[in-house]
Amino acid sequence: MPKAAKPRGATSRASPLSAAESNAAQRKEAPKKGSAAKVAAEPKPKATAPAESYLFLVHMSDISEPNIDRLLSVPSHFTFSQMHEVLQVAFGWAGCHMHQFRLAEMLQEGDTPNFLGEGKIVRYFVGNDAGIPYDNNEDPKTEMSDKYTLKDVYFGEEFGQKVGVTYEYDMGDSWEHEMIFMGVADPRLRQGMIIPPEFQAVCIGGEGHCYAEDAGGVPGWENLKEQFKKRGDKEGLKDWYKTVCGNGDPKGLDPYKWDILTVNDGLAKIK
Repeated sequence: MPKAAKPRGATSRASPLSAAESNAAQRKEAPKKGSAAKVAAEPKPKATAPAESYLFLVHMSDISEPNIDRLLSVPSHFTFSQMHEVLQVAFGWAGCHMHQFRLAEMLQEGDTPNFLGEGKIVRYFVGNDAGIPYDNNEDPKTEMSDKYTLKDVYFGEEFGQKVGVTYEYDMGDSWEHEMIFMGVADPRLRQGMIIPPEFQAVCIGGEGHCYAEDAGGVPGWENLKEQFKKRGDKEGLKDWYKTVCGNGDPKGLDPYKWDILTVNDGLAKIK
């Protein structure tokens, strides 16, 4: 896993007052010697506490060589609609397809998993993707993703860390992202990485290039990677990836290539 990298813009800033100006201001404001008037000490401004954030290791299922993972710090007040935006940026998706979050009960010893290898599905969170309104009257387990925050699910009374969450993008190719909740982030993590407060969601590590949009699921992705190892382009897949694919690259495909700084530049826009 690459070393953690601070986002662009995460640099220290000099005080707007020079040392000379600061000293002059202090002399000007100091009370005259011998004055009987008592000057009340001005209260120091309180430091703004950083918003509580959660750590997630998000792992894309059924793929290796390399794995595709992102380690994310996300504010607890973010809704699942905002979490959808975070995952789109973190994994380099182009937002071409619908998505859903699937909440399933955590399996206990002796439980029988469902056909997905999970516990009982208790809720779906969905959004209005690609301009297609989602009719949530069809399934009583379905809710709009902007109605629930991360804190509601991981520390609320209804779910309270009793469920696992999977993010599914593109119901055709069915790209599944397992959201592993690692706990509440220590505020000193942001301080140690010199992350400015305007960066709310932050990627602090990861590996692997994102899947290609419309590649045809895991088998299609594996085939695309193999084609870039060969000379020529009999199937036209290389040209398709370079010129047509929604999140392709004109320079070609390197399965290990990703840029944490580019990811964090995109995450900085999510408020």
